[in-house]
Amino acid sequence: MTTCGECGHEISTTAKSCPKCGGKVKAESSGAMAWVLLAGGALFVGMIFAGASVPDYKHEARERREACELIAAPGMKGECMKQYLADIEAGKTAKAK
Repeated sequence: MTTCGECGHEISTTAKSCPKCGGKVKAESSGAMAWVLLAGGALFVGMIFAGASVPDYKHEARERREACELIAAPGMKGECMKQYLADIEAGKTAKAK
């Protein structure tokens, strides 16, 4: 619901005119929507670039950790994380050589 700019009567946001006075309802500005879309697009592009900059060994280590967590018993998920961290360190060492 919104308020008529002419008489102050409460009217539906979908109304084209006020049922009480007949005053035209102003369409809401789409400027805010444009900013939301622009910000969302910029965030999406940023995420693409951030994902592209992650080294392959980190992607592989994460995939192995996720697979481990799917098959591990609830109490064993900590072991998956330990192996993940070891895989990351091994990847860093291999990349440095």
